[in-house]
Amino acid sequence: MSFSVVRGGPFRRLLGVLRLARDDGRDAWRQTLALVTITWAPLVALAIVQSLATHQRNMLLLDPAVHAHLLLSVPLLVVAEQVMHARSERCMERFVQSGLVSGGAAAIQRVVARGTTLRDAAFPEAALAIAALAAGQASLWGLVSPFGLRSLVGLAATPSAARLWWAIVALPLAQFLLYRSLWRWAIWSVVLWGLASVDVRPVALHPDRRGGLSFLGEPTLGFAIVVMSVDCSVAGGWGRQMIFDHLPLKSWALPFSEIVLSSFIVALGPLCVFSRCMWRARFAAVRQYDTFALTYARLFHQKWIDLGDTQNLLGTADIQSMADLANTLAIVRGMRLVPFGLYEIVVLLAAIWLPMLPLFLATVPLHELLRRVLGVFVGAALG
Repeated sequence: MSFSVVRGGPFRRLLGVLRLARDDGRDAWRQTLALVTITWAPLVALAIVQSLATHQRNMLLLDPAVHAHLLLSVPLLVVAEQVMHARSERCMERFVQSGLVSGGAAAIQRVVARGTTLRDAAFPEAALAIAALAAGQASLWGLVSPFGLRSLVGLAATPSAARLWWAIVALPLAQFLLYRSLWRWAIWSVVLWGLASVDVRPVALHPDRRGGLSFLGEPTLGFAIVVMSVDCSVAGGWGRQMIFDHLPLKSWALPFSEIVLSSFIVALGPLCVFSRCMWRARFAAVRQYDTFALTYARLFHQKWIDLGDTQNLLGTADIQSMADLANTLAIVRGMRLVPFGLYEIVVLLAAIWLPMLPLFLATVPLHELLRRVLGVFVGAALG
C-alpha cells in the first residue's frame, strides 16, 4: 500500500501535460527553470526596458522581497514538493509494513482512500488559484502586503508593465505554489489523524524511544523547506524595509517569535495525535516490565544472597542479565510520548533561522557575531 501526498491533483496533471513532471529525478530542476523563466525573467526584462525608456530607476529591480520571492521561495517550494513526495510515500509504506497495526489493513486503506480523494480533488486547487489571483490584485492596488511583499509605496499611482506582470502572473503563481504546499500538508495531517485512529500498538522497548514510530517524523523535512520558503519571502520584505525605511532589526522581534511558534505548531502538531496510543503503550509496558523485573530480582536475590550459592558465582551470566534488565527498564521508562525528537526540532530551527541570517549579518558584523558566539561557548565551558 503506497500513498504520496503530492503526486496528484489538477496542477500535477498540467505539469505532466507540459512535460515538466516526468518522474525521472530531474523534475525539480525542470520545474524551477520553467517557473523562474515565467515569473522572474519577464519581470526583470520589463523593468529594465522601462528604466531605459524613462531614464529612471525602476524600484522593482531594487526590491529584495521580489527577488527573494521568485528566486528563492519558488524553487524551495518545488524542492519541498519532491521531498514531501518521497518522505510521505516511504512513511506510509513503513507504517503498513511495521506490524504496529493489529488487523488494520482495511482501516489503513480507508485512510489512504480519503487522503487520495482530497489530494486529487479539483475544487480545492481551483479555490487556491482564485485566492492567489486575489492576492495579486490586492497587491496591485496596495490593499494587502502578503509576507511583507507590498512592493514600493507609490506604485499604485505609477502603473507599469513590470508591476502588472508581478501582480497578474508572478505573485499569483508563487502564492498558488505556497497555498498548494500548505494544502498538501493539511492533507497529510488528515492522513495522520486517520492513522492514529486505527489500532496502533507502539513497542515501548524500541531503541528509537518513540515506540517504533520515529519514521512518522520524516515528512516534517518537506514542511521545513516550506517554512524556509516563507521565511525567505519574509526576510526579503524585512530587508527592503531595513534598506529603504531604515527600520531596525529589533522591530520584527515579535513577528519573528510568532513565525517560530506557528511553524512548530503546524509542523509538529499533527504528530501529537499519536500521543494517546504512545502513552497507553508506555503505561502498559512500564507495569509489565516492572513486574517482570521484580520477579527476576527476587529470584536473583534468593539464588545468590539467601541461598549463598557462591561456588558458581564466577562466570555466571545472571549478573550481566541483571544489568541488561536495568537498561531495558530505562528504555521503557524513557519512551517519549510524541513520534518526533531533537532531529525534527533542529531541522525546523535551521529552516527558520537560515533565511534570517543575512539580516543579522547586515546588522552585526560577522567577526562580532563570531566573537559573541564564542564568548557564549567559552563562558558555558568555564561555568
